[in-house]
Amino acid sequence: MLPYLMPGSPPRGRFVPPAVFLATAVLGGLAWRILGGPGWLESLRYYLERGIEIESISGGVLALLEDVPGQHVELYLCHGCVNIRDQWASPVIKVASSCVTVGLMLVVAMADACGRFGDSFRCVAASVVALMIRSKVLSPQFMIWLLPYPCVLTGGNSRTVRWTFLAACLLTTLVYPHLYQSLLSLDRSAVLALNVRNLVLCAMFALLVRGETRGTAGAGEIGEPPHPRIQT
Repeated sequence: MLPYLMPGSPPRGRFVPPAVFLATAVLGGLAWRILGGPGWLESLRYYLERGIEIESISGGVLALLEDVPGQHVELYLCHGCVNIRDQWASPVIKVASSCVTVGLMLVVAMADACGRFGDSFRCVAASVVALMIRSKVLSPQFMIWLLPYPCVLTGGNSRTVRWTFLAACLLTTLVYPHLYQSLLSLDRSAVLALNVRNLVLCAMFALLVRGETRGTAGAGEIGEPPHPRIQT
């Protein structure tokens, strides 16, 4: 919503998208409350009580600490998945939270930098990747969240984004199921493969943001047609 409320956004209809978003959020929350009954907050509490899944960005960093002298990394089963913890778990989560905050601010800056707010699919894709990077859980099926967006990106570095996404999917397949048992043993090669996959996801986020700010800066305002000689 923020790009539409920032100075310089088009005055006509500038409050319509935020209003639609808020109305959708309120109606969705009411439906959640009604359909969920007395236990409607259980799903939120379930997530908050979860530990750091070993496949997440934070989990990969903690797994690397196994080779640091004096560090004791522990794996445990909780909430239906294998989690990881050690004395650095809390600082890592705080850093990850800060990273996603900065990441979402970059998405807002990206949308504001392009005169017409750029490609909405690119902005949404960048937001989803930022949330995946922050999440305490990053199961293989989470890659499905991103599947539609690289397919519809246009212009800029879209092709590079698609190849990066494909690399992330292939590495995810390598880690799970092929290297998963080795990962649970904190085998060095499996841990490195996991962290390479996670770095590729971070690179994808950087490409999504960088491609939009560089590729569409200076474009016309929303609703302004491109010059007839400019190919779209």
